[in-house]
Amino acid sequence: MNYAIFRNYEEMSYSAAEIIVQEVQEKPDLLICLPMGYTHRRLLEILVNYFEEGRVDFSRCRFVGLFEWVGASQNERGSCHHFLHNAFFSKIKVSKRQVYLFNGMAANHSDECMKMDQFIFRQGGLDLVILGIGTNGHIGFNEPGSSFAAYSHIAQLGRNAKLFGQTLVREDGSLTSAYTLGIKHILGAQEIIVLANGLDKAKIIRRTLNESFDPNMPANALKLHRNTTFLLDREAGSLLRVF
Repeated sequence: MNYAIFRNYEEMSYSAAEIIVQEVQEKPDLLICLPMGYTHRRLLEILVNYFEEGRVDFSRCRFVGLFEWVGASQNERGSCHHFLHNAFFSKIKVSKRQVYLFNGMAANHSDECMKMDQFIFRQGGLDLVILGIGTNGHIGFNEPGSSFAAYSHIAQLGRNAKLFGQTLVREDGSLTSAYTLGIKHILGAQEIIVLANGLDKAKIIRRTLNESFDPNMPANALKLHRNTTFLLDREAGSLLRVF
């Protein structure tokens, strides 16, 4: 795994955007997995600006969502659908056929997971996955103890649904499970970029990058990947040993 430390969140976000632009230029039909949340909001804003300036063309790209709340409708504030549509897809003029997201309202959870898996398999696998990292080492909604061999599945979150601040769907915590791409899908990608900012991420970044392998921590699965880069602001990288 590689990592780079930037002075602040803004520089980190711009660096991620530059990497994505370069990857799209090299492969215009890139299959990109996108998350939702505060960490990636600025990155998406920059990509929209680049699109409007003519610096990047997403017209042939394909997109999948990293996760979705079970029981969340497409228009519900805080759902992955709502976030990605409003922050990104509606502004870069991609068609519906270019985007595949979990349907939080699907009646059959297993079928919904299978549909996502089949979509990714038909596309030949993910090209680029953009991730964040939780303070407990979760990636997507793959929580500690998740199987490294799992594809799309339902993650039980318990009260964790109340920890996502601006991305929270319901204040009553009634959404306690989520669809998520599994670690095996993530590890099958050609490239992974992980963004982390803030002091609250410093310990898990040190644990992931500097400490020994722990098979119970999802982020450690990234040690098994040949092309993963962590982009960190100064605070998130503050506890790393410099070799």
